[in-house]
Amino acid sequence: NFIKDNNLTLVKSQGIERQVYTAKEIKNILGIGINQTYEFLKNPPFPVINIRNQIRIPKESFNRWMLNPTA
Repeated sequence: NFIKDNNLTLVKSQGIERQVYTAKEIKNILGIGINQTYEFLKNPPFPVINIRNQIRIPKESFNRWMLNPTA
């Protein structure tokens, strides 16, 4: 069950569209390694949510950044 938004594939979880990406999803979208992903997410140009030892990235702000990464 996948949908498209801003030309990026978003995953549906139990019929409810999640509003955040995981670090692994960011890794796949950017096509970089997991270590590079975690390093990038230490000081990203968009909000990051830390929940204990889990990182979540709001899709809306990440997708906006992807459309204009130099802004």
